[in-house]
Amino acid sequence: MSAHEGTPLTSISGWHQTHIKKLAKNWITTAEQVVGIGATSEGLRTLADQPGVSTAEIRRLVNSARDALSPAVAAELREAVDTSQYGLGALPPEAQPDPGAGVGDKRNRKGGKTS
Repeated sequence: MSAHEGTPLTSISGWHQTHIKKLAKNWITTAEQVVGIGATSEGLRTLADQPGVSTAEIRRLVNSARDALSPAVAAELREAVDTSQYGLGALPPEAQPDPGAGVGDKRNRKGGKTS
């Protein structure tokens, strides 16, 4: 499954087009994304702010999104993930990739030879 595949919010009962369009402005388009974000209280507040709905309403929407998923996927996404070690995804300065290295290039990050 590519990063863009998943269960579209448009296919889930109870989701209004207005809510879907507002979330889509922030690239939230699938049930998997909604359920993953909604795994924490902070995520629920963030989701509720996007379409401008109450926390109770976003809980209802997250539950309907969860119901659209397989039990295994829903269970996996129910658990909050600790991302505190990952920051914003930027690499530390000493680990910057070699500008000449392409995707899949086996050169080390300091520009060394392949191993």
